[in-house]
Amino acid sequence: MNDTKKKTKVVIIVFLIILVTIVVGGFFLIKKGIFLSNIRKETITAENYEEIFNRISEELKDTDDIYYLSYSVMYYMMKDGISSTLNGNEDENAMYVNIYEKTVQQLIDEGKQFMIDNNVSIEEFKENIKDLENLDNNLNSYTE
Repeated sequence: MNDTKKKTKVVIIVFLIILVTIVVGGFFLIKKGIFLSNIRKETITAENYEEIFNRISEELKDTDDIYYLSYSVMYYMMKDGISSTLNGNEDENAMYVNIYEKTVQQLIDEGKQFMIDNNVSIEEFKENIKDLENLDNNLNSYTE
């Protein structure tokens, strides 16, 4: 009987260790956003555009994907905005026609392809963004 009690205690201890491991592991997965919605699968619409892009800046901030996404969004906004203006359309939403109804991942993938098509490396684009930020900072310092 004593041997059975020892086995029962071992089983209970092992069960508790496994349970604690699952709880602690789950906490860290939730903290890292694994169980939260995946921003890459989100479809961008006129209604959620601002909310999605606020989340993107938080969730993709330290990755090259945010640059690919930025490239595709700028590409479409410039292309569609200029085309719309040349056609006499003054509707601001025309700039977003090729952005809406796409997922974040689709725009990232398109940004990668646009960079290849336009012979722009990710490093060059990052450098251009830094230059624009520096220009903006310099302009702001003159206006203050």
